[in-house]
Amino acid sequence: MTLQDLWLVIKHYSKWVILVPIICAVLVGGAGVLWGMVNGAVYTASSTLTVIDPTGLVSSTSLTNLVNVFAQDQAELENDGDNGVTVKAEVDFSAQSIKFQVTAPGEQESMDIANRLAERTADAAQSALVEQGAAYMEAVDEMGNQSLAEEGTYINAGATADERAAALRSCFFSVSSATKAETDGVVSRVVTYFVVGILGGLFLIICVLALIDSVKRPIKCSEDIEAVTDLPVWAVSDNRQMGERLWANIQFASKGPIESICLLPASGGKQTGIKEAISKAMSGNSSGGTGDSSVHIEVCDSIGESIVGARIAKQASITIVTAACWKDTVPAFCGVLEELRLASANVVGIVLLSGEDAA
Repeated sequence: MTLQDLWLVIKHYSKWVILVPIICAVLVGGAGVLWGMVNGAVYTASSTLTVIDPTGLVSSTSLTNLVNVFAQDQAELENDGDNGVTVKAEVDFSAQSIKFQVTAPGEQESMDIANRLAERTADAAQSALVEQGAAYMEAVDEMGNQSLAEEGTYINAGATADERAAALRSCFFSVSSATKAETDGVVSRVVTYFVVGILGGLFLIICVLALIDSVKRPIKCSEDIEAVTDLPVWAVSDNRQMGERLWANIQFASKGPIESICLLPASGGKQTGIKEAISKAMSGNSSGGTGDSSVHIEVCDSIGESIVGARIAKQASITIVTAACWKDTVPAFCGVLEELRLASANVVGIVLLSGEDAA
């Protein structure tokens, strides 16, 4: 399905494209309000943990990754979906910080959990750094105050063991405690659910329409017909010269004298409006008419309605097949062309009608 096809489908079913998202927005928004009334308000509090190395010897990326590991572990321990507690720990490498965002049913509860997470993470990370520093101090007794060529786990290469130990032990943590919690108000909740409903409904209706289009394959424009046949396609407009243009195109497409014309629709009943427009052009009643009224035009029902149309098409000098946008489908149209081929009908062109013009 091309973008052009999708646009034509959306344009044709514009009422549904507008109505379905609105219905979904109302339903989802109402469900969000009811859910909020049942479960009560929720509060969100945030705390931030920042790690600082005053020596500049500790790798900032490695140090932040270490703190993030402890932060994720602590967040997992505090997550409690059954009690409505949700915890997120987001790392910021540029600021060497971890932000804890806690959503809970109670205002004080959300702040307590956020602050507790930051403090526990700081304690755990500090203990790990002290242990690593102690390991480097043991290296001082064994190797002396020598420069270590290899890069350590946290320390940049080239630092001595005692320098590494001092750097790790000097790292300190700053906790920005949560002092207030933001509540998820009814208005913001309704707006959020309303937007989600609109976007979800729009996505749903577009998927459904795309599926219907791929299954039914309605004729949407002349390109759909041109994709399955080499016959010329004449789109009918509502201007006054429509009959004259159509009659001229019929004459151009015919390779011999025209004594009779069979107008055969792809589906449905007789297209008398097309006959009247061509007859006016032939009789000279329209501007620039040829004045030729000797051509007999036979208007038939579709082959699906009666096989008589195929017999008339076989006897006529030329046959014109009419198809209506959105009413006729590509498979049905191809079936009509195959029937006419078996009847050896001289099909010279296709008249494409809009859905409103189809009789």
